[in-house]
Amino acid sequence: MSSPNSNLPILRHTAPTPPSSPVPPFSRRNDCESRSSAASGLLAPSPRDARTIGHKGSVVALAYSHNSKLLATGACDAAIILWDASNKTILHKLEAHVYEVCALAFSPDDQRLASACPGGKVIVWSVQTGERLGTMDQHEPSLLKNHAIKLLLAWSADGRWIASGAFIIQNTVHLWDADTFEKKRIFEHDGVFFVGFSHDSLWLVSCGMDNCARIWDVAQGAPYAVLRGPEDIIAPNSEHVMHHADFDADDRRLVTCSSDHSVLVWNIEGGENDKSVDRAECVEEGKSVEAGNIVKSGKILVRFPEEPRNSALYVAFSNDGTRVLTVLYPDGMMRLHDSLTGQCQVTFEGHKKPIHSICFSPDQEYIASGSSDNTVRLWRVSDGALLRMFTDHQCEVNVVMFSPDGSTLTSGGSDDTVRIRLAHEWLPGPAVAPVEED
Repeated sequence: MSSPNSNLPILRHTAPTPPSSPVPPFSRRNDCESRSSAASGLLAPSPRDARTIGHKGSVVALAYSHNSKLLATGACDAAIILWDASNKTILHKLEAHVYEVCALAFSPDDQRLASACPGGKVIVWSVQTGERLGTMDQHEPSLLKNHAIKLLLAWSADGRWIASGAFIIQNTVHLWDADTFEKKRIFEHDGVFFVGFSHDSLWLVSCGMDNCARIWDVAQGAPYAVLRGPEDIIAPNSEHVMHHADFDADDRRLVTCSSDHSVLVWNIEGGENDKSVDRAECVEEGKSVEAGNIVKSGKILVRFPEEPRNSALYVAFSNDGTRVLTVLYPDGMMRLHDSLTGQCQVTFEGHKKPIHSICFSPDQEYIASGSSDNTVRLWRVSDGALLRMFTDHQCEVNVVMFSPDGSTLTSGGSDDTVRIRLAHEWLPGPAVAPVEED
């Protein structure tokens, strides 16, 4: 299928094809070179043609403002580009970091933008002026020596907190005051793989290489629950990794996925005290607080059927909480399950290589996916039909995202390009026939 839109803005820089990813696709590789000449501040204060000041490195981060008007993109060229999403024009370009911009997040009021780089720094910017408002530095020697390690980033929905953690290499999650940029808490967790806030901002969840999901009470700065699978899944001294987690809309349940092939839905409201837990700690002002006698162990509500050939790398609740989407590695499939029974309702098949990124449309009718097979695909949720296949990226697609209002669908790839598709450009026609690829 040919590219459906020839007028999409293309950000291209001639570069050799990056090496293949040595890590699972949802823990994106970092093949970016150091940009030692990077300077802070605004480079392009007025709208410009996308081809004149586009990215010059693999695009690995996307974030939409909550009002859908702005799009931020981050890449291996250490730059951030702010777009007017409605007309695909560039508003600002910030030379932000020394290394790759690996994560982005808007504040809830869309006035500020946080960016993270593998060197351990989180920078907060003024969206209006491009001014650097504050810098949060984890000051971890391991991060400075291993600048290819991704930094994880999340901004709470109430706007008060920013959480950061270094992917795999670091054993701590840092909680920052989003207004003063002061470090408020350090939560200890072996080999952090994922961090995310609940919708009500009361909880922070981290996933790690101890094959546990740990839930932290943000206000109290204390551990709340440790979620680890049953003994028939997790053997002693297991080397499995908890990949990802997601809260349902009511923040009453959490779904997790692990390299042990398990996908579990947990009740996080109750649970019993678990005095066997002795590694969950909170550090405040240099003091370490043992948490063994206050940590709860969550109750497993649903256990999904295991996939012997695959591990789930990503899980997401639907908006109404009735379904859970799982992304399987390495087969490049997705499945939609009933969240109350675990039964598979729909399977999405077609990608020829692992999936790197997925996103529900705001109305929950569609799912977009980006893959190592260089395609972005649009699927119908109700029956798994493939509706559109975009082939306008020349290399693997790293990130894909709908705007909150569904007016645009954007993807970024290792061909140094950002593709912004307006609604009339991505909305589907009839389902497409499966395509056999070489």
